[in-house]
Amino acid sequence: NYYPTPDSHFCVFMKGAPERIWDRCAFIDIGGSMVPKTEEWKKRFISANATFGKNGERVLGFAKCHLPKSRYPKDYSFDIDKDDLLNGLCFVGVLSLSDPPRDAVPYAVLKCRSAGVKVIMVTGDQPVTAASIAKQCNIITEETVNEISERTGRSF
Repeated sequence: NYYPTPDSHFCVFMKGAPERIWDRCAFIDIGGSMVPKTEEWKKRFISANATFGKNGERVLGFAKCHLPKSRYPKDYSFDIDKDDLLNGLCFVGVLSLSDPPRDAVPYAVLKCRSAGVKVIMVTGDQPVTAASIAKQCNIITEETVNEISERTGRSF
């Protein structure tokens, strides 16, 4: 995208699964300043992402990277196969969206199950979000392995 700053003609923007965006970043935007990622920031990111997911919220991660004028002049011709623009980004943040199931879904799932129909949910959401939504819809009715692991402090 054309997004000029004093040091850059172009800026790469990326959105997607928060953990994938996080992995492509080397920096974090803190109050408009780029700071290197640290273990402390990683823990905070993981905690926030898990909290949103446990609430059944869909989460998107966002990153950017201003490309230096010295390497990418205004007339630069980008080549997706040659230019490594997808790493070393600056993590901007996450956005969570609440998209609850329709009111009739939990009852419909129970009716299907009582009729012997096995209900399966297919989603692109991260596992913690998918589990939360599946519980809201009566697809999962018992404690999950991840919840047991978190509750007991043991991994399985």
